Amino acid sequence: MQTICAIICVVNGTIITDWTKWLPIAEFCHNNHVNSATGQTAFETVYGRTPRWDLLKEDSGDNNIPAAQSMKEKMKKIWDEAKASMEFHKALDKQGREFKVGDKVWLLLTNLSTRRPNKKLDNRKGGPFTITEKISSHAYRLDLPKTIRVHNVFHVNLLSPVTEDKDFQRRQIKPPPIITEEGEEEYEVDHVVNWEWRNGKPYYQIRWKGYDPIEDTMERADKFAGMPDVLEDLRKRLPGAPMPNDLQVKTKSNKQRGHRPIKQDGKTRK
Repeated sequence: MQTICAIICVVNGTIITDWTKWLPIAEFCHNNHVNSATGQTAFETVYGRTPRWDLLKEDSGDNNIPAAQSMKEKMKKIWDEAKASMEFHKALDKQGREFKVGDKVWLLLTNLSTRRPNKKLDNRKGGPFTITEKISSHAYRLDLPKTIRVHNVFHVNLLSPVTEDKDFQRRQIKPPPIITEEGEEEYEVDHVVNWEWRNGKPYYQIRWKGYDPIEDTMERADKFAGMPDVLEDLRKRLPGAPMPNDLQVKTKSNKQRGHRPIKQDGKTRK
């Protein structure tokens, strides 16, 4: 179920409105995916075959069905391997997890609130974050960004180690801030994720370029009056979103093209 939710989450984006129409496709993709424990797809395990994905593909004519005894032996082998794998990981959990200062970990977002409308389709983990202190064998302090206003000590059960991909380095590296002439840090806007009213004024939920969704911040809409590209993208993403009151005045005199860095109300990222 978690895998299907993750598929729908990726396909449907942040504004989740028509997720039900993606359920059949997500279910098929999940059942057609090779399981690491069994080495087979769910279709193969249950029915002994994989359904045709491409109906236009020519029939190879290979309709051989394995003998019942052969299938029985194959299923027994898969079951034994799956059972051994589950027992191995269960033994690891009993040993307990232990981290040291400087380790990178993922944080389970079970008790943290985000701005996504559907909790079930939200991101399950955030990070990676760096461990700055070992409080005890069951609690660690994390280096959280200023935008996450919660106590930064977490139980070990909420943490999981980050596995570095040394071959492909697919993890996105967070870009450094732009230092202004005044020595202040500024960050580049990727896009506006959502919006809401606060004290009668519109605020935008900003996704910063190169940063994770958990580090989104709420910014006043009028700060973006001089960014026509950001607002044009917002019109396409959220047609009903309010625009800054002085949009027409500022965009005529603005020579900026594309996204530009803006300040986050004096907040400093680390």
